Amino acid sequence: MTVNLQMLGTGDAFAKNYHNNNGLLLSSDYTLLIDCGTTAPLAMEKLGRSFADVTAVLITHIHDDHAGGLPELSRLMKTKFGRR
Repeated sequence: MTVNLQMLGTGDAFAKNYHNNNGLLLSSDYTLLIDCGTTAPLAMEKLGRSFADVTAVLITHIHDDHAGGLPELSRLMKTKFGRR
């Protein structure tokens, strides 16, 4: 099985150009979102990715640049994709 890591950003909590340090661990049948900072929704959109493709989320710690995008993820999963 091949697994790829795609970074959504490489910046810190105050990143404006490089988004928060979040990533996607991708395999053929599984997508793990590693952290979901406040810039994750925009970063995913810019990369042509969708929260609909996310199978699971791993939050490494609860700083805003790693967990601040969870409310948006939750809202989209429920209203747009009909998932929890």
